[in-house]
Order: sequence, then structure tokens, then C-alpha cells
Amino acid sequence: MGKFKFVLQVDAPDPKKIPDADVAGVTIVLLTCSYKDKEFVRVGYYVSNEYPTPELNESPPARPQIDQLNRKIAAHEPRVTKFPHDFDYVKPPNSLPSPVNDVAEPPADDVPEPAANMA
Repeated sequence: MGKFKFVLQVDAPDPKKIPDADVAGVTIVLLTCSYKDKEFVRVGYYVSNEYPTPELNESPPARPQIDQLNRKIAAHEPRVTKFPHDFDYVKPPNSLPSPVNDVAEPPADDVPEPAANMA
């Protein structure tokens, strides 16, 4: 299987739709990718929306000043979660079955006794 590559370009979110308390601070951009209604990868990026001065960050205005905020996206540190997916793979006829990696639990009488306290 090869690599998946794409460019995602979207407009900035409408700040009027974001509660005032959530405009500044840390949030995430979460991208989920699915094929045939089954998710196969999830990519998240931390986003920090900060004012340019420590004073404004420590005591933000009651109404967010959107024109003063700076957005920093941690694009170099994505959080990637992959999920197994069959896509459109069809097992060829007369192929060998896939190996099974089941690990059997040891019988209860084969469990080793805990080590004695050596103190």
C-alpha cells in the first residue's frame, strides 16, 4: 500500500459561531478520514490562539478582540491514529488463510507464585 497525500485548504472558522470563552486558548484541528463509512486514519493538530502580549493573555478582554489574536498551528507535531481497514482488498481464490495471533492464557495452576519480599 502506498502513501496518502493531500492538501487541505479551508476558510478560517467564523468567530461569531464560537463561544467567547473558547475563542482564545488552546484547541485542536481534527481531521478524520473514512472510506466506505469506516475510519482509517485520524490526524490532530494543536492550535493556540493567543494575544500578542502576556497582559492580554493573562487578563483577556470580555469580548474577544479577533484582530489581535495570533493563531499558531503545531503542524510539525501531528497526532496520528491509524485504524485497520480492508479497503477494497479481495482475497484471491485458493489463497492460504491469514495467520491468527491468538495468545492462550496459561492454566491457573501454571501461574508462578509471587517472589518473596527480599527486604
